[in-house]
Amino acid sequence: MKKFNFRLEKIRKYKEQLEQNKKLKLASEQARHLVEQNKLSDIIYTKGKYYLMYGIRKPGKINIYNLLVAKRYIDKLSQDIVVQTEVVTSVEKNVSKAQQELLNASREKKKYEKLKEKHLQNFNKDMLRLETRELDEFGSRDNRTKQLI
Repeated sequence: MKKFNFRLEKIRKYKEQLEQNKKLKLASEQARHLVEQNKLSDIIYTKGKYYLMYGIRKPGKINIYNLLVAKRYIDKLSQDIVVQTEVVTSVEKNVSKAQQELLNASREKKKYEKLKEKHLQNFNKDMLRLETRELDEFGSRDNRTKQLI
């Protein structure tokens, strides 16, 4: 009996490997997004902490030098927040692009899997037909030999 052979198996495996690579790329992009988001949160937290320390006027002596340094640092943190927000937005775009690529790779792989399933079904039907034909032929030979005797 002949064995099922899917001629496009190498292509299907290649598409499967591409999908795995896209999954890894998506995971790395998501990890990078998380890191960048944490950096942004840390900067915002630090800015809030400095606002609490130097943003409210307290009664008593005020050290102008410390106040000036804190103001400059808060301004720098504000600029860092703007820059980090742009980085986070860029990384989010990369994540969405990686998700789209993974979706496309999954679709491509699915096409070949469906094609393989269809070929396997056709192969099984053909084998069943051949088997039925052989059994019918064997049965008809048996009947003919009985009639001759």
